[in-house]
Amino acid sequence: MLEFLLIAGSIILIIFIIIIFKSLLKERSLERIEKHIKEKNYRYATTFLSKVIKKDPQNVIALWYLAKCYEAMGKNKEALPILRRIGKSPYAFKEIKEGDYHLLLGNVLYKLDRKDEAINEFLLVTQYSPANSFAYYMAGKLFFEKRDNDTALKFLLKAITINKNDYKSHLLVGRIFYYIGLLNKAHTYITNSIHINKNCYIAYYYLALIEFKRGNYTKAIDYAEVALKDEASEKRLKILFLIGNSYEKLDDINNAIKYYEILSEETPLSHPLKKEVYYHLAINYEKMNQTINAMLIWKRLYYMAPTYKDVSERYLKYSSIENEEIIRKIIEASESEILKWVDKILKKLALEKISHNFVSANVIEINASEISSKFSTSVLIHFNRNLDIVDVGILESFFERLKLMNCKRGIYICITEFTSKAISFSSRYAIDLIPRKQLLKLLRSNV
Repeated sequence: MLEFLLIAGSIILIIFIIIIFKSLLKERSLERIEKHIKEKNYRYATTFLSKVIKKDPQNVIALWYLAKCYEAMGKNKEALPILRRIGKSPYAFKEIKEGDYHLLLGNVLYKLDRKDEAINEFLLVTQYSPANSFAYYMAGKLFFEKRDNDTALKFLLKAITINKNDYKSHLLVGRIFYYIGLLNKAHTYITNSIHINKNCYIAYYYLALIEFKRGNYTKAIDYAEVALKDEASEKRLKILFLIGNSYEKLDDINNAIKYYEILSEETPLSHPLKKEVYYHLAINYEKMNQTINAMLIWKRLYYMAPTYKDVSERYLKYSSIENEEIIRKIIEASESEILKWVDKILKKLALEKISHNFVSANVIEINASEISSKFSTSVLIHFNRNLDIVDVGILESFFERLKLMNCKRGIYICITEFTSKAISFSSRYAIDLIPRKQLLKLLRSNV
């Protein structure tokens, strides 16, 4: 009997030692996995965890950490079935907290754009982990996206009560107050988000919107320019538009055009803001009497969206302009056609060509002299097949070259309107320009 008891006791002791050893190994393995996840070494962690799960498919902890790795790696489609598998396990919530489980599942579903399911998970988190401010923030954010502002405010204000330094909740509360017209409250909460996080540049955009709505356009510009410090901001195009629009409201048309031109280059054709940018750009060109620039933008907008606002009416006003056909021809012309036109024009002006040079696909320079007195002059023809806006620097450099060549006369032919600038430069450099009406007459009869 004694011998039996000794053998039984030894077996129990060995089993106990094995259990302790396995437990220590498990703890060390978990510590190692947690360390790799913390260091974002997901590749090693997922490889190790996959091996563990292959040997023990019901290992909830291994499945849990594998799902966390996939979520952190952006592999949410891979994370979701693993989390569903965990949820069906009878041992799941003995190993992990229910609040943590529903929080991770909510994040995965949100990133997969399954927002209704995600809301339910975040609501469960508020039950199992009522002190989790992030769950309240996410629930509030999702209700905001569903345009349920009252419910969104309820959850977001609760998040702030739990964590007064939750700058994201402050910002979103401010945005909701802005959208429902409570500008003072909006300003308070958005300012709070900046006090908590000085690098929350997007908050400055919303402050700019508030000041714009209040009619404080200079303040709106100041805030918007701070918002632009975040170069990767998804709101960059809207921020630039707000600055351009603010300058327009201040009747600072030059700066308005500057920002609208930047936007016209940066805004993709498919972006919903593109039409509005073109619309404002054309209107401001008109205010500056840049007729051809305005016509070209109205033309683009007319072919893009003829029913947008009063685009058709505005464009048709230009469609009868006599030189539009000339512009079209210049855009579509080959180099040889351009040279033929130039020869005809020179002949009409009693000039003879000395040399010509195609500076680029769009620019040709021609040196010529008067047949009678050999009086040196120069001609620069610029045409652009893509209807892009031409930098004023191109025009000024033309006059600089004329001056260096001791020319007294010049001809500048361009499909983009620069009449006022050309007159200004011709005065500065003491160069006589052919009057625009005479030039158009020459083009109409020779192009």
